[in-house]
Amino acid sequence: MFHDDYTVHRPADFDYNAAIAELEEQVRRKKHVTSQLAHFKAEVGRLSRLEESRRNELALENADVARLQRISPALILYTLTGKKAEMLAKEEAEALAAAARYETVKGDLEYAESRVQSLSFELRRLGNCERKLEEMVEEKKQKMLEADTAFAEEVARLERAVKAVDREIREVDEALDKGSRVRGIIRSICSQLDRAEELSRVDTRFRRYPGGYLRDAEKYDHLDTAQAMLGTLGQYMQDFAAELEDVELDERDIPNRIGVSEGTRTLDLFFDNIFTDFAVRHRIEGSIAEMERLLDQVEPVLEGLMEVKEAKMARREAAEDELKRFIQGR
Repeated sequence: MFHDDYTVHRPADFDYNAAIAELEEQVRRKKHVTSQLAHFKAEVGRLSRLEESRRNELALENADVARLQRISPALILYTLTGKKAEMLAKEEAEALAAAARYETVKGDLEYAESRVQSLSFELRRLGNCERKLEEMVEEKKQKMLEADTAFAEEVARLERAVKAVDREIREVDEALDKGSRVRGIIRSICSQLDRAEELSRVDTRFRRYPGGYLRDAEKYDHLDTAQAMLGTLGQYMQDFAAELEDVELDERDIPNRIGVSEGTRTLDLFFDNIFTDFAVRHRIEGSIAEMERLLDQVEPVLEGLMEVKEAKMARREAAEDELKRFIQGR
């Protein structure tokens, strides 16, 4: 058994591997307990509602039995027709069935509540075992670094590998952020153009009627907004292309990584004069089509970046596991 305070001096024969193994088991147990606790908490909520429903059902069935047992017009009628015993037996059977259903749900609820209580207690007992495991591994590493030069060199190499993947992941995140901005502003421009296109469907011959010129003015407002957004889009696209250039692609990342590398070329574009001749409806429709084509280019690149990130995250996890295994295996 090991001491919880990692700052104390360990005895010379302290078994770090045994301590780490015990903490790893606690971490695994905590994950299981956390999952079970969430399940039984949900069960308590569900069974509480069901228990209330069964309790109300039982009360109604008992009321039906009581109604037949006391003097009432219904009792007199059933007595005269010779059906009193039959109806009473039927209602009593239904009441017994309702009672059985209620007791079953009540028992299930009590069990779920007891599991929540016991699992909560165990979770508190396990405490922050993840942090303790990290600290124990780090303590062992420091001891080994002080005593073994070859060990220290290998640890440094493995840590550099982890940091290198971390840097690559940050580059992908930055590209995803810039790409998401591009996608967002394209969608906003499309929204403005769609509204302008709807307003342009009003035939010009109706301009002399009330509201005609107001609709025309509103159309130009949407076009002006889209025009202003276009300048921002150009800058966003340049930033996105620059970030894509920084993304490091490894043959282990994704099989279809070409989609991302080609993105650095296909996105290095800018639609000059895309809103020329605003008043002409077919020009607005053409502008919408251009924006939609651009969006069709951006979406696959973002999807490819997500695949790249997932692959790099897996590589980081593998590199970190290799480092842990090396430290714990010594």
